[in-house]
Amino acid sequence: MKAKDLKAESIYVCSTPQGDIHVLFYGMSQDKYVFIPYDLQKRHYNGRPNGLTEKEVSKQIKSMAQA
Repeated sequence: MKAKDLKAESIYVCSTPQGDIHVLFYGMSQDKYVFIPYDLQKRHYNGRPNGLTEKEVSKQIKSMAQA
């Protein structure tokens, strides 16, 4: 997925070496895109925020999650 297509406060599927996880796109922090791990079933955050560069977003963010 391209970084320009991200929508704030939307949930996406992120592909990591440990497997796919759901993340909430929170916005930008300087030059990084901020994502927070999110539990769809419990509807709450379940991890600390992390920042991805535009190149990492295109590799790891696969699609918008179906809630």
